[in-house]
Formats: sequence, C-alpha cells, structure tokens
Amino acid sequence: MEVVVVPDEIKNTNAIVFEEVEVSKVMLKEVGREQQAFDLYNDYAFKMGFSIRRGNVRTIYNTNIWRSRKYVCSNVGLKDVRRYERLDFRTNCGALVEFIIDNRGVWTIVQHLMEHNHPVIPIDKRHLLSFKEK
Repeated sequence: MEVVVVPDEIKNTNAIVFEEVEVSKVMLKEVGREQQAFDLYNDYAFKMGFSIRRGNVRTIYNTNIWRSRKYVCSNVGLKDVRRYERLDFRTNCGALVEFIIDNRGVWTIVQHLMEHNHPVIPIDKRHLLSFKEK
C-alpha cells in the first residue's frame, strides 16, 4: 500500500473562507458624509468581489444624532423562514466596516473585518454585482 501525501493547499480547498488581505487598505480613512462612506466601502467591495449593504446605526442616548454606522457584506445574517420559499444567498458572513462619526461630522473607519465565509465573485462576473445604491 502506498502512502499519498496531500499538500496543505489542496486540503484547505474545501474550507470556503476568503480573507481579503492581511492589512486593511481602508482602515482609518476619513470622509465627510454618509454617501461618501457608502461609496468608499462599495468601491472597495467591488474590487474585492463582493457586494455590501447598510448595517446598524448607533445613536447618542435618546437622540437622533448618529455616532457610528456599519456597512456589511451582503451575505451577513440569515433570513427568517417565510410562508413562501425564496432563493437566499445569506451565509452569516462576518465581513464589515464600522465608521465612527465625530463631533465635526467626520466619518472614520475604526473597524474592518475582512474574513468572508463564502467565495467571492471572479473578476469576469463582477459586473453582475449590485454595485451602486443611490
């Protein structure tokens, strides 16, 4: 009987975990408005091969003043069961960025989680992503 050695690269191909890069390219970037923050992460996500959606907003206690906003991978979360079946691609992915809004209204990225639990879209198919939300 012959022993076959399987390289680590082949062993790990079944794990569908994609990490964008080792060091964030957008960490601590600053913008002036909510739409600019969305566009910044949306452009980045398009280049990396995934789409995003708006996430949670944190406000100052008992006011409507925003203090932070998250933008998440479009595969974040799981949908509830409904009366009818609908194709759902959510995989409970944890990729996101979080912007903190200071008193001057400057939006700064303070958190960037880059690990996806799903494959990203190849370059030749990225034109199919829902890219811009206006």
